[in-house]
Amino acid sequence: MTGRIIEISNGPACLSIAHSQLVIRREGEDNKTVPVEDLALLLLNHPAIIINQSVMTKLAEANVAIIHCGGGHMPVSISLPLSGHSLQGERLRGQINAPRPLKKQLWKAIIACK
Repeated sequence: MTGRIIEISNGPACLSIAHSQLVIRREGEDNKTVPVEDLALLLLNHPAIIINQSVMTKLAEANVAIIHCGGGHMPVSISLPLSGHSLQGERLRGQINAPRPLKKQLWKAIIACK
């Protein structure tokens, strides 16, 4: 299984790597793990998420993008691996070059789902 998107948005979390697994620790809960090789994107959407350099490096080596969201739950930065798969660039170019009406329709669908 590849291409999973993990969103962390419902409370403080501490991220680490153990045995090629992304470990998500939360106070009062069991640790959750996800194989790094299964990830395509990590969406960080809470102000109290702790992530360190070794986690970011391991994710970059596995071609995982990281999106950081600000106070308004809107993306403020994206970390992309330099050695990313050609599909990442192709997908980004497709999104950038999408016609304006399509972008508006997709945005409307996203807002409706939220």
